[in-house]
Amino acid sequence: MQTETEQTNLRGSFKPKELNVVLDIETFGTTANAAIASIGALDFYVGEEFKVESTFYKNIDQSLNRQLGREFNQDTLNWWMTQPKEVQKSLMTEQCPLDEVIKDLVEWIHPKSIVWVQGTDFDITIIRSTMQQLGYPDFPIKYYNLRDSRTLFKALGYDMRLYRDGSHQHNALGDCMDQAKLLNHLLYQIRLASVE
Repeated sequence: MQTETEQTNLRGSFKPKELNVVLDIETFGTTANAAIASIGALDFYVGEEFKVESTFYKNIDQSLNRQLGREFNQDTLNWWMTQPKEVQKSLMTEQCPLDEVIKDLVEWIHPKSIVWVQGTDFDITIIRSTMQQLGYPDFPIKYYNLRDSRTLFKALGYDMRLYRDGSHQHNALGDCMDQAKLLNHLLYQIRLASVE
């Protein structure tokens, strides 16, 4: 059983002013070497009302991915072809060079942010692999500030599929928005419980 001092220390361990980033990518493969199609991210502070501070979204021109030998998996390409035409078309608009997108992402993310992804072995692994090929030292977030939202949702009994907005299906920023809304709700409830 915890002492009153230990309980007080636990209550004080939640940092409500930490900047949270939700990051998501769309790819043309499933391995660490997958070609990135788009990157979406947003940041927010946990609060009673969900409020986005800023967003990041870029579609990627695939020329450099091909030059670098990034993976274009045929099964994944076939899967994309089964998606609605508007989803496919959205990936083709306003495409930017891969190296510029990575540079912009590194500059956009605050290095002390808490970064949330759906499974820490996919999005971040692929981004890190791409960054290494482009000569970047590493992803700008410390390993101890990386979080897995899928694990949190599952542990608390939430199915992310029930909270998705179908109007932005398979859009990296739209997926971030869905995740962030649920994350904010759960983290705020945890904050309230920690101070009771």
